[in-house]
Amino acid sequence: MRETPGAFAAGGAPQAKPGLAMDFSQFQYSQEGQLLQASSLAALVNRFRGMEGVINMSAGLPCPTSFPLASFSATTNPTTSPSSSTASADGHATHLEPPLYGLASQRPRPWYQFRLPNSSPPAPSSSHHLTNDTSTSPAAAVPSHQQGNGVKSNGTLHPPLSHAHPASTNGVSHVGVAAQSNGATSLANGGAAASQQQQQHQQQQQEEGVQGSGLLHVSGQLASDAQQYMFHSGHPPLLQWTRTIVDACHAPPRPTQCVATAGAVHALQAAVQCLCDPGDFIICEEFAYTHAPECVFTPRGLHMLPVAVDEQGMVPDALLRVLQTAGVSKVTGRPPRVIYIIPTGQNPTGADMGVERKRAIYEICRAYNLVILEDDAYYWLQFPHGAQPDSQQPGLCLPPSLLSFDVDGRVLRIDTFAKILGPGYRLGWITAPPPLAAKMAVAVQASCCGPASISQVVISELLNMWGLDGFEAFVRKQQAMYARRCAVASSAAREHLKGLVTFEEPTAGMFMWFKLTGLPDFGPEVVEELVAAKVVVVPGKPFWTAPSASDAGAPCPYFRTTFGSVKEDQLQEGFARLGSALKAAESKKLSHTAN
Repeated sequence: MRETPGAFAAGGAPQAKPGLAMDFSQFQYSQEGQLLQASSLAALVNRFRGMEGVINMSAGLPCPTSFPLASFSATTNPTTSPSSSTASADGHATHLEPPLYGLASQRPRPWYQFRLPNSSPPAPSSSHHLTNDTSTSPAAAVPSHQQGNGVKSNGTLHPPLSHAHPASTNGVSHVGVAAQSNGATSLANGGAAASQQQQQHQQQQQEEGVQGSGLLHVSGQLASDAQQYMFHSGHPPLLQWTRTIVDACHAPPRPTQCVATAGAVHALQAAVQCLCDPGDFIICEEFAYTHAPECVFTPRGLHMLPVAVDEQGMVPDALLRVLQTAGVSKVTGRPPRVIYIIPTGQNPTGADMGVERKRAIYEICRAYNLVILEDDAYYWLQFPHGAQPDSQQPGLCLPPSLLSFDVDGRVLRIDTFAKILGPGYRLGWITAPPPLAAKMAVAVQASCCGPASISQVVISELLNMWGLDGFEAFVRKQQAMYARRCAVASSAAREHLKGLVTFEEPTAGMFMWFKLTGLPDFGPEVVEELVAAKVVVVPGKPFWTAPSASDAGAPCPYFRTTFGSVKEDQLQEGFARLGSALKAAESKKLSHTAN
């Protein structure tokens, strides 16, 4: 029986007086709490709330059609789910699966199955009992020079990730994968009941219009582990994958360790917590990812030192000038010690840092003994050859990172699965020198007891099922898709924004950065025209880290658009609306000036 409010008052607990509530408007928050504010983009987005027919070219979201999993289903545990057991005619408990979670099952342990979309590469190993459907599942197209020899990175061949995920031999846990092949299915260790359930699930997916190329099946002890705390640096198979991919793609010159995190922002928070005290300097790009200053640097009480950027990102000469004039913090008495950089497809500018620029930045950091926070969320989304098919995309053969140059052990690299697999997993990792990695692991555990265990298990099984060749095939598909969308967006911008802006066509990431030529500021008058035109882009000011950015009247003629989450057929219309809005704003500005 559910107790009523106040039922325990007689037992000695004080009974609250009715009608009293905590007034947090008068509460004295901590200094850090006072600095935590709503996102600067919230007010802009709210202007379009409830409107129909809006084309949103503002959100930094990956393309949803690129997500590797098409659907989810989970079987509840009959021994713990009170709503999933009823008495049958013979008096025995019968497990009834709630419709929300999937189809009925009598498996004694919880298990999960995840349907892979047709765009996913097949598992290259028969150890998963995977039956490929060649009509819907693309083969992992890998150049011959990489097959069986690993990925060529920075002029060195590195050993490939194992194509076969070792099956458990303890008789408790197992992982099975099944795929469609002319109606036939195969499920490792799943039995007739699981196979029948899969066929029913496939029929359900067909009715819903969702087609998949296979099933990722997690059960037994592994399914139980996915629901338990993971009190260490991360799920060991996931950490093994990150270790392999870091060695293959970056070949760090000095020893490093990987720590799983709940995405890039979580990693950045942990890094700043370990490296910076309130009042310390932190060097960053003049225009930076908004979550860094708003959610991490400012609440921590750091003093940002912005560095000018160009089409390749942070400018070395500008960095030198900042370091030569910075002095020491008035609070901590220390010179700058940490620099934050997004080197690939930079958010918001889309800048892509070349190899020689990275080398120059690294040498300056060596001279001034700086720790480098290399936030490379868009690392996989590089398309230097433009709108070419999958086979012409670089895959994992990408330019060296700052970590690749790190002969001193001063780079802390932040990677995330958010932009390549999906942000909903809230999963990424840090690569750092062992002493710093150990501290980072403690910081991660202190903040949230580690990233979600189920995400770690599912992503680990998916990646090991694909193998390195399969992952590269997936990456190539994403690169081709983003390159195609970038080409469409750039063409539309040249057509509809001619004479209104200047911009550089990106070769990585998902953002385009524009500078107005006829207006000194992307201010309220421009936003009003955007609302009228029903198109959303982001003014440049929220990204601006310069001291004058806090001045509401300081002009900023920049703005950002994205092509990542916008459908290709909407990009043309979106830029047409944007061009009309900018022309209207310019016309009103000229009219006002004339009067």
